[in-house]
Amino acid sequence: MRIWRLTEIGRELGLVDDERWARFNEKLENIERERQRLKSTWVTPSAEAAAK
Repeated sequence: MRIWRLTEIGRELGLVDDERWARFNEKLENIERERQRLKSTWVTPSAEAAAK
């Protein structure tokens, strides 16, 4: 995503402070954790749902 790259550039330029940088990294970690969870999640439709 572009926002990631912009935040990284802003950090390099000294425009992103430590608090914002920490929130940014926490957000990236949460996204990656959710991506991994979704990779291991399988959904199978029930007969009722398939009939719709």
